[in-house]
Amino acid sequence: MMGYNYFSKKEEIKIEKNKNDENKIDISLMIENKGVAPFYYDWKINFSIIKSDNNGNITIYDERESQLSIKGILPKNSVIWNYNFENVKDDYIDKNNNYMLGLRIPSPIDTYVKLSNKEQRDDGWFIISEKLY
Repeated sequence: MMGYNYFSKKEEIKIEKNKNDENKIDISLMIENKGVAPFYYDWKINFSIIKSDNNGNITIYDERESQLSIKGILPKNSVIWNYNFENVKDDYIDKNNNYMLGLRIPSPIDTYVKLSNKEQRDDGWFIISEKLY
């Protein structure tokens, strides 16, 4: 078992238009470390617009690396990760489509750091929101 144990306590998303009338998604996550040590590497968090097929396979439509890092959340402490997903296509937030919002934390060795939530998938995706509208 690793010394860190990251858990998303609260997820909020807000979809709105920016000043240029483009869609944006404001994402806020409260991440708590329930472990006994911090994560020591400066690995970035990726946010994505994704879709799952009937077999549960994920297709990535728009993935972006943020400047947020998984590094250094001390045990028994929480941090807030805020990210603005700008210039989101209208199709992605149309209620007739089934796009989701996810995050994953890629490592340099072709694996993913996983959160401890039940929404965390084995393929590295943490589903923030199952609907984007």
